[in-house]
Amino acid sequence: SIYFYGKIKFYMELYMNVSFVVKKIKTAYELETNSELAERLEITPSAIDAWNRYKKIPEKYQYYYELVLRMK
Repeated sequence: SIYFYGKIKFYMELYMNVSFVVKKIKTAYELETNSELAERLEITPSAIDAWNRYKKIPEKYQYYYELVLRMK
């Protein structure tokens, strides 16, 4: 189904290119830096750096990317 395909695409984007996802979230919320994003998410900037390093965004923050996709 289209819904299933959309979910697969979502998770592929999410895990393959974390920096792209972070950039999309920052753009959607009109933020310029990882520090601003971290403040918005109530986490440390080093946590966002870890996402990029390990190429994974924790599940509880994936919601923000889902919102960005719905904004289109």
